[in-house]
Amino acid sequence: MTSDDTKSLAYQALPYLIRCAQKRQTVTYGELGAHLNRHHHSLSPMLRYIRDQICNPQGYPSLTALVISKNTHRTMDGFFKEDVTDLSEDEKQQKYEQFRDNTFQFTKWEELLFKLGLEPLTASEEDLDREAEEYNHLMEQNGGGSGGEQEQHHLLKEFIAAHSQKIGISALKKPVMENEFLSGDRCDILVELFGQCAAIIEIKVGQRGELVKGIYQLVKYGALLEAERGHGQPYPVELHLVAYSIPPDISDFAKKFDITCHCIPEIQVHA
Repeated sequence: MTSDDTKSLAYQALPYLIRCAQKRQTVTYGELGAHLNRHHHSLSPMLRYIRDQICNPQGYPSLTALVISKNTHRTMDGFFKEDVTDLSEDEKQQKYEQFRDNTFQFTKWEELLFKLGLEPLTASEEDLDREAEEYNHLMEQNGGGSGGEQEQHHLLKEFIAAHSQKIGISALKKPVMENEFLSGDRCDILVELFGQCAAIIEIKVGQRGELVKGIYQLVKYGALLEAERGHGQPYPVELHLVAYSIPPDISDFAKKFDITCHCIPEIQVHA
């Protein structure tokens, strides 16, 4: 039977581990112990509770994949999703990287915190900028992202282009997808509005670094459209960021640039 102390410790650890997942970072047992003010040798019951009673029952990737030994640079054998005792060290490392990356790629950690009544750790503006840099670096390494993410992005873009009213936009005429500016840049969706103004909509799947990148893209696209339409004079442009999920700290950051954020449940897109 799980002790109250183990449960309490797990709830203290969850926002921290989720923040690590969102930043695509691992943490050693020693670092996690220092964060919780506990000796790292005492963490195993708490990590098993997170895995077996929180993550697995709800179909979430296991956050235990992010807690690693400083010697092997991977999680302990007992925390793999399968028995790895007969594998070589290289095979274990390959299995671990798959296990870890599955946790990194998951985008609904804020949903888990909400279900448990926990507050997410808030990132500073500098942290957000670093997340965008890390995301761009990762995309360069992976050649533009996974096929699954690209398909999710495409489906959401088509849905919003066909149903702009879902985010409170009344289009004067059919929205244009992949609008090309004179600079050669392209935005996801351009919508002509009533009253000689326009809206630019940037679509993201929901990864944190991807969302921050989208904020800066919208700032650029808004300036480009104002330059093209106003030729040195003001031209009103609405900026909208749309994703399946947007964490509160990123939504607050977007407001500083007059960007409106919208979350669209996947069930609506796939209906």
